[in-house]
Amino acid sequence: MSASGSGPGSASHRRDDASGRRRTTGSQPIAGYHLLQRIGRGSMGIVYRAIQLSMQREVALKVLDPKLAEAPGFTTRFIHEARAAGAVNHPHVITCYDAGTSGELVYQALELLLGGDLDQHCRAHGGRLDEKQAMAIALDCAQGLEGIHAAGLTHRDVKPSNIFIADEGVAKLGDLGLARSLGADETGSTRVARSGDAAFTAPEQLAGGPCDIRADIYSLGATLYWMVCGVKPFVPRSDEE
Repeated sequence: MSASGSGPGSASHRRDDASGRRRTTGSQPIAGYHLLQRIGRGSMGIVYRAIQLSMQREVALKVLDPKLAEAPGFTTRFIHEARAAGAVNHPHVITCYDAGTSGELVYQALELLLGGDLDQHCRAHGGRLDEKQAMAIALDCAQGLEGIHAAGLTHRDVKPSNIFIADEGVAKLGDLGLARSLGADETGSTRVARSGDAAFTAPEQLAGGPCDIRADIYSLGATLYWMVCGVKPFVPRSDEE
């Protein structure tokens, strides 16, 4: 997960003991983590730069938006699928180290990257990339998707803001928060599917119907188009469109 988002946010950072081993998000601590600063906010929650105390390593700690956690069964599915995603060991996929709950908070601990995402990368290069660079990034992502699919998962949210540029221009897929086991029940997934960017989302996924690895391929193709052309394949005027 990229650490290139906004700087320290307004979340309270109170020390719970003399050692400073816990700090808070709002008024609640995340057990086992020392929060350093807020580094970004996405459609699914707030991301903090933190130290995982058990391993003494820096991580990107994503705390799920409580409104999403209220959806029936969403928290259980989120944690289960995050842990399944943690089994994906691939150089083009951001590693998920841990997932769980702390009090009423639901979180993921992810590999911390200090570079920006693909959206930021393209903006820094005039809004689009040359074909050679775009194809190199797309190939990295295709290899990452191959690893995700081999683990029995679909990503379900491939888009520029979920592709991160690491050292030497290597691209990594991140934000597996929407990942779903292949063949899993799609009931109730429409709201989650629509939390992504519709311009990069396969039609069958937007409709809340069954989708498989072909939906990820569609999203990657739409992202490649965007990288080269500098515009989205289409801009829907409504969810129905």
